[in-house]
Amino acid sequence: MKRKLVVLALGGNMILQRGQKGTFEGSIAVIDKDRASAVLTAQIGARTLIIITDVPNAFLNYNKENQEAIGKINLALAMNYYAEGQKSFP
Repeated sequence: MKRKLVVLALGGNMILQRGQKGTFEGSIAVIDKDRASAVLTAQIGARTLIIITDVPNAFLNYNKENQEAIGKINLALAMNYYAEGQKSFP
């Protein structure tokens, strides 16, 4: 059986879903583009995900008075920050 796979990556505030008549329709929703990209990467079995952004830094204590920019970071330190509750940095 032949299968067709359509990969569609969306972000922002619009997703597509199949409507009642089998057509695709737009729906308003908030999409976490980075998380969606990570899930898609895992589902297709890719070994590498590269996200290019114009955001100058990720931050510890994001949007708080003691916000601190993160420069270069390794995976172990990132996982440590995450375990400490630093889950909200762009």
